[in-house]
Amino acid sequence: MKKLSVFAFILMLFIACSVEEETTLDEGTNLEVVLENYKGIFTTLDGQNRGTLEVTLSEDNSSAIGSLRLATGEVIDIFTDQVTDLGNVKEMTFTSNDLSFTMTTGQEGETMQIDAVNFRGSESSIIAGRNTDRAPLTTVTGTFTCTMCPAPLDNMSTQSFNLMFTNAGGNDTSVTSQTTLNGTMYAGVATQSGCVASGDQTTCNLNSGTMLGVTGVAFNPGGGDVTWSGTHTFDNGPSGANDCSTMSGTWQWASSTIGTVGGSFISDAMNDCPPPPTTILFEDFNNAIGTTPITGYTVRNESENTSAVEVNINRPGASADYFGRVSLAELDGDDSSATPIFFNNIQGARFFGVQDPDQSNQPGFDNPNGTGFDNQSINWLNRDVSSISTMNVSAFFAESNGAGETWDPTSSARIEYSTDNVNWITILAIESSGSNTAPQIDSSPFDGVGDGAIITNSFTEYTSIDVDVSSINTISVRVIFEALTSNEEDIAIDSLTIFGN
Repeated sequence: MKKLSVFAFILMLFIACSVEEETTLDEGTNLEVVLENYKGIFTTLDGQNRGTLEVTLSEDNSSAIGSLRLATGEVIDIFTDQVTDLGNVKEMTFTSNDLSFTMTTGQEGETMQIDAVNFRGSESSIIAGRNTDRAPLTTVTGTFTCTMCPAPLDNMSTQSFNLMFTNAGGNDTSVTSQTTLNGTMYAGVATQSGCVASGDQTTCNLNSGTMLGVTGVAFNPGGGDVTWSGTHTFDNGPSGANDCSTMSGTWQWASSTIGTVGGSFISDAMNDCPPPPTTILFEDFNNAIGTTPITGYTVRNESENTSAVEVNINRPGASADYFGRVSLAELDGDDSSATPIFFNNIQGARFFGVQDPDQSNQPGFDNPNGTGFDNQSINWLNRDVSSISTMNVSAFFAESNGAGETWDPTSSARIEYSTDNVNWITILAIESSGSNTAPQIDSSPFDGVGDGAIITNSFTEYTSIDVDVSSINTISVRVIFEALTSNEEDIAIDSLTIFGN
């Protein structure tokens, strides 16, 4: 029976790097100084230590610095002034008690396998490539297990399963893998495709072999092909503190002697992206007034502590006064002299709007909420948040583009939460900054004065501060509107989401 080295599957080795290099600004000139930068994946041959490596040459190419970040979180800094110019390439020799290796710089698009590596007395290996702004490399460490291996094969121990991505941010990405088995390192190739973005994260398909979206041969030890497939999730924002990469999947070896065996692979925790947020509820306000809201919210007259109803009062010679789900077409007055109400970036068919909702009754245009309707609220009561530890509320806000629209110091729109439906705590607020001013975001700690982004006629999403719900099973959320009691004062809200992790 052949050794389990047959699992020496792994993925890939073609890194297509661009001509562009990492650059810094020379303080004495306006020229950018080219610095060669390399990234790589590292493992000891016994598979018990793994990490990511980064090396940068100095401006004059006489020295280099590097750092090895182990999967345990330990970071080892290295330095060398042993840099030899060999013409088109340079040879760098790093020597320390922790890590020693000799590395020759590569040409564009070349992947370098460095085998003579010593890590604290253990034989090790590095796979590296040139990292550039145009073709950045992403490195992820992980492990694999053989959960399907029959006796006497070992199905309990873990071994290294590291990946290096070229242009990890999209489709048609080449991937280089590094795996260990029984004291040997194996390299292979794979592809990334089928990427789908969801919020701040993108998830792509991974397949061994060289054909996009098709699982091919990762390695053939002579007794059958080894293949694998999985997913790769990463942060799709600018590079920075939120950088993350999570991979997972399964592999198989169709052995001609012991049958099909296989297992799973997964990235180390140090790389992982946080799980996507859990949506507790999403309200799009698309249903018309008089129909049941999709999230079952209720509306109240906060001035008189009574229930309320949604209403759109179209009056002759004026735009509508309203409190509830409305569309632009439903806000047109029946007279061309009326000031038009206009919004941009509406998220759906309707939104929830508030403008002068205490309008007095006129013949044929009754206000069912009466004239004491100065303060109102939308309420989502006693919602289950036991599945999350931190809660947020987001929504799109806008104010119409009518003439002379201004807010008074008492005008306000706030998102609040409560654990007892009596005491309410503000987590997002829109306030005026004085008399006859535009509504603005009120930055925490919410002093009642707008000092942030101005609310315009274009619906823009804003998110609340974090709420710790780790010891709470149910919570109530409301949007409360105060003193929007003239045609110059209004607010609109759309696509409200309660979510968390």
